[in-house]
Amino acid sequence: MASTHADPLIRNLSEEEYSKVLDLKQTALEWIQTWLAEEKLEAPPSEVAMGLEDSTYLRFLRARNWDKNLAFEMYKATAKWRMTFQGMGVHNATEDTVVNELKSGKSFFYQYDKKNRTVVYVKPRLHIPGAASPEEMERYIVWHMEIGKTLLKPGVLNGLVVYDMNGFGLKNMDYQTMKTQIALLQNFYPESMGLTLVVNSPWIFSACWRILSGWIDPVAAKKILFIKQEELTQFIDKDKLLVEYGGTDPFVYEYKTKAEREGTDWVPSWEMPWATEWKQHTEAIRVVTDPDNEAECAVLPHEPPAEPEPEPENQTDPSEKQPEPQA
Repeated sequence: MASTHADPLIRNLSEEEYSKVLDLKQTALEWIQTWLAEEKLEAPPSEVAMGLEDSTYLRFLRARNWDKNLAFEMYKATAKWRMTFQGMGVHNATEDTVVNELKSGKSFFYQYDKKNRTVVYVKPRLHIPGAASPEEMERYIVWHMEIGKTLLKPGVLNGLVVYDMNGFGLKNMDYQTMKTQIALLQNFYPESMGLTLVVNSPWIFSACWRILSGWIDPVAAKKILFIKQEELTQFIDKDKLLVEYGGTDPFVYEYKTKAEREGTDWVPSWEMPWATEWKQHTEAIRVVTDPDNEAECAVLPHEPPAEPEPEPENQTDPSEKQPEPQA
């Protein structure tokens, strides 16, 4: 029964919705076993674990408006892509394969917002088109998404992205990379795009946005808001917001390779206490999610929901008006 499920994302479903999740799961698991055997492939443990999580199938159903056939087609395309990505599979897009991008500081994870969503900071001014190969750039997008999934707290589907456009110029605009990123998220990471807050947007970005907005799904576009920097405290507690954005947290991003940090206490942002302590305090519980097949997966206990966030005073709703910065 959905109401007694250990995963809060599933527990909040109706019995009819939960039945659809289980139906898609059974169909998908039967298909993936056949396909892997035909292709002579072996799924790594991370892929096996993801396949046993009911929330995996919930994402596909929600992305396709609860149409099982459409959700199944999306699942198949995603599963094939994950196993064959760049000839090595998504599971091999590791930290060591995206070092140049990590050193750039163009994006990083840090802390949670008022609704327990992981906060991702993006600084387009630090992106120099051509500085890394297109392959590494694509791996970086995938690595970022995969790490982001490991940081999601129980009951949370996606994160909060802060796009800081301060210092952005046309030299930083990379349409091909943006098109690749949008396509990857929309095609292979269903229901993964959370609220995106754009701050410090210069007038020059208006023309860029007209092009970019045409590539974004209308539903996803509604999650993109152009706000004033001071309004970030409506979404992120001041003690968890970086000083440069009006908060009190002095954290400054830097990256050291595994070789550089060997033998030291230094850890990357995604392994800091903010990202790990809650996992230790809510140790995974072994539960049987499919008694007939004795399939088990690790899920985390439910956390109480966060208080509703206030609406920003000057937010722009893309569904009502083109969300462009003003000159």
